Amino acid sequence: MRFDSIQTRFTGVAFLFIIGTSLTIGVVGIRLTTGFLTSRFHENFKILSEYMARNSELGILLGDKLMLRRLARNMLEQENVSSVTITSIEGKILANEVNGGIHTQVAQVEAPVIAFQMNDDSMFLYGNKEGEQIGNVVLTYSMENLAQLKKNMVSQFIIASILLAIIPVICYLYLVKSISAPLRDLVRISKEVSKGRMDVRATGGNLQETRTLATTFNEMLSSLQNKRKELKDAYEEMGRQETLAEVGKFSMLVAHEIKNPLAIIKGSFDILKKDNIDSETRKSMLLYQEEELERINILVEDFLIYARPQNSALIPTEMNSFVNNLAGKMDFIDRKSRTVHIDIDSNKFVLPCDHNLMERAMLNIIRNAFEAGKQDNSVEVITVNHNDSWSFIVKDRGSGIKVEKVMDIFNPFVTTKAKGTGLGLAMVKDIVKGHNGVVTAGNRKNGGAWFKIVINKCEKHG
Repeated sequence: MRFDSIQTRFTGVAFLFIIGTSLTIGVVGIRLTTGFLTSRFHENFKILSEYMARNSELGILLGDKLMLRRLARNMLEQENVSSVTITSIEGKILANEVNGGIHTQVAQVEAPVIAFQMNDDSMFLYGNKEGEQIGNVVLTYSMENLAQLKKNMVSQFIIASILLAIIPVICYLYLVKSISAPLRDLVRISKEVSKGRMDVRATGGNLQETRTLATTFNEMLSSLQNKRKELKDAYEEMGRQETLAEVGKFSMLVAHEIKNPLAIIKGSFDILKKDNIDSETRKSMLLYQEEELERINILVEDFLIYARPQNSALIPTEMNSFVNNLAGKMDFIDRKSRTVHIDIDSNKFVLPCDHNLMERAMLNIIRNAFEAGKQDNSVEVITVNHNDSWSFIVKDRGSGIKVEKVMDIFNPFVTTKAKGTGLGLAMVKDIVKGHNGVVTAGNRKNGGAWFKIVINKCEKHG
């Protein structure tokens, strides 16, 4: 049998636990013995009370209180008896003797005094075993000696149990050390691996089982190292493919958006090449070219703004005041006859906010609302405070959003305007997302559309 195995060492400890089992049996024995002593202790005083009751029969019948007090004093000489009380059947106290000592733990036992009928032949023989109760004897006794005896027995047993437990505890600690040291080494190695190191290896200690565990663990690390490299290569390849796919998608969208203006420009050039065109036609063709070139320029600028990473500079901002000031700026930004009906929540609501980016997002929505209104150049701007979020709502009185475009209106190059680039609302979505919020849109029942920005409180920004 190998003595460097866990099984062998646990077998040795098992014998020590047999000793512990013996101690457990001893505890049960002590409990039974203590219970037996307690039972006999109380039974002893019950017998004494019954004996006292038989001796008190004559004194109660004769009404001899002196005799009864003498009997009570004699009973007080018994150990642990603290008081004796003899009463008549009517409850009248005939004798009450008390021991002078003070007892904190006492118990009482009561025995009836029975007067038996005697036949005419002999006054010493009981003729009728069923007598009449003529009084009671109450015996009060102290349990302090019993408690002390039980306490001493428990103390001695605890001391013996502690002494007998020292040996298995020492053996157990030795066994635990033999097992835990290699396991702690595995834990240390695991922490190093969690930090990204894959070149560390476990030793395993002196036990055969822990050495086997360490070997398996090291093999797993080697396999993980190889798989990690393969996974990294796969992710890099996927990243390249996704990047190429996104570039291809945006290139296709940009090419599609630029294709129409270029076709118009090309067509106008073809007409300008003709010799017999009048000045009015030439002027119209040059105007077309200028408009389409401006359209391409706006598209490129919007695309660059959309593609450029948004570096947010978030500062605590009272959002309702921010919107109120923004609504006031509309008169200076656009001189056209436009009306903004504002309904700002009267309570303050502070959120982390990048003023430039959020102003760009909100103005984009408000401008779109004005353009959608056509003849009715008025929009509603509403803010609402919630427990954990804040809402900014814009409502217009235009023709609304086509049902098939409601779900895609915030995607790049999706627009409802003839000369729109479809990047404005996509930028709004990204800006709001950077503020821990979401933007949604829908149609009003009475005509027109609504746009809603909801920004949630973010703990990391305070």
